[in-house]
Amino acid sequence: MGRIVALFSGLALVVLSSFAAAQDGEEEQRARALLGLTTQLREAQRQEAVINAQTTQLQHYRANAMTLASKLSQREEVWPTTGLSREDLQARALARYVERDLALNLDAALGQLAPLDALRIRVHSLNDAVESLRSALVMEGVDTGQAAERTPRGTDPIIALPEGVYTQRQSDFRAFPDIDLAQDLKPLLLPVKQGDIRYGFGEEDPNDPARVYAKGVQLLTSPGATVYAPFEGKIAYAAPYRSFGNLVVIEHEGEGATLVAGLHSFAISVGDWVRQGAPLGLMATQAATETSSAPRLYFEFRVNQQSVDPLALVGSMTNE
Repeated sequence: MGRIVALFSGLALVVLSSFAAAQDGEEEQRARALLGLTTQLREAQRQEAVINAQTTQLQHYRANAMTLASKLSQREEVWPTTGLSREDLQARALARYVERDLALNLDAALGQLAPLDALRIRVHSLNDAVESLRSALVMEGVDTGQAAERTPRGTDPIIALPEGVYTQRQSDFRAFPDIDLAQDLKPLLLPVKQGDIRYGFGEEDPNDPARVYAKGVQLLTSPGATVYAPFEGKIAYAAPYRSFGNLVVIEHEGEGATLVAGLHSFAISVGDWVRQGAPLGLMATQAATETSSAPRLYFEFRVNQQSVDPLALVGSMTNE
C-alpha cells in the first residue's frame, strides 16, 4: 500500500512539474514574442519617421489637393450650352485642363506616399499587438522585462520629464510596507484631489455586471483633473486595456501595485520611475458616459495579485 501511495505521489509530482514547466515555457515564448514585436514596432516607427520627414511638403500638397478635388467634384456646371464667346470657351477648356492636371498630380502624390501610408498601418497594427500581449502578461503578473520598456526619454534637452518623474530609480524611494503595517501607517495618497466616491470597494455597480470594478473604488473627479501617483514606484503599464480605458500600473518595491484607470492622457511612459504625488496624466474634460456628470477614475491596489481596499491605505481623502 505504501508503495502505491508513493508511486501516485511521484506521478503527481511529475505531472505538476510538467505543468509548471509548460507554463514557464509558454510565458517565455510569449515574452520572446513580445520582444520580437517590440523590435519590429521600433524599426517600423524609425522608418516612418524617416519617410515622414522626407515627404512633409508632399503630404501638405496631398491634403490641399484632395480638398480642392472634392470641392471641384461637388460643384454645379454653370456653363451655358449656347452663345459662348471665345473667351468663355477658352476659360472652360482651361478649367477642364486644371481639373485633369490636378487629378493626375494627386494620383502621383498618392503613389509616392503609399509607402508611408502602408507603414502607418503597420505601425498601428504592431502597436495594437504589442499592447495586447504586454497587457496580458502584466495583468497576469509576468515581468515583461526589457520588452516592456520603450525608448528612453529625457535624452532630448527639449523634452523635459514632469516633476517627480525619472528615467531611473531615485535613492530616496521608499519600499511599500507590509500590508498589516500599511493599514496602520496609511501610506497611500489619493490619486486625485477632492475626489468623490462613486462606488466603494466591493460595492455593486449596476453598470458592471461582471464586477470588474468591484476590486477597487470608483472616484468622480473634476473635468481635466490631474491624476497623481499614490506611492513611488516603477511604471509597469501605461496604455489602453479592455474596458478599463487608459490604464496605469505602478509596481512598488517591497510589495503591492497600484492600478488607476480612466485617464484621458498620460504624462508618463512604461519604464519611468515616479515619486509619490508625481503626475500620471489628466482626466477628460467631460464625462465619458451619460450616466455621470463627472469623469470617473478607477483606483485599485493589489498585494500578490489580490485586491485590497485602497481607501483603507489612504492617509488623506483630500490629497492636500
